[in-house]
Amino acid sequence: MEITLERKQKFDDRMIGAFYDQNGKFTYYTLELDEAHAIPTGRYKLEFHWSHKRQAMSIFVMDVPGRDAIEIHIANYPSDIHGCIGLGKSFDAPDKTLIQSELAVSEFYEWFALQKEDVFLNIT
Repeated sequence: MEITLERKQKFDDRMIGAFYDQNGKFTYYTLELDEAHAIPTGRYKLEFHWSHKRQAMSIFVMDVPGRDAIEIHIANYPSDIHGCIGLGKSFDAPDKTLIQSELAVSEFYEWFALQKEDVFLNIT
């Protein structure tokens, strides 16, 4: 199954994007660090693994060149991520931050856990 993260807006210290489900429907806003620290464009398998940092199961972006432990997790501000991907239900344009990140991540994790086939994230 294929889902997509499309980068939409680039700022000095962050990028805001859109997350689309397997049917091409917009589902969440995304937050990443600037281009120098973001995951390269490409296709990546997503997998559940234990996160030592969060002490919980987390969704990891696998086989990112030169990097490891890249997670999709709760993040409202760039200070909440260190090369990972944050999800939010909405976007505060003046502050360039995500809103309702905890709800978005909870929904995405529930959806992911129900999938019977491998899930791949296409980053564009």
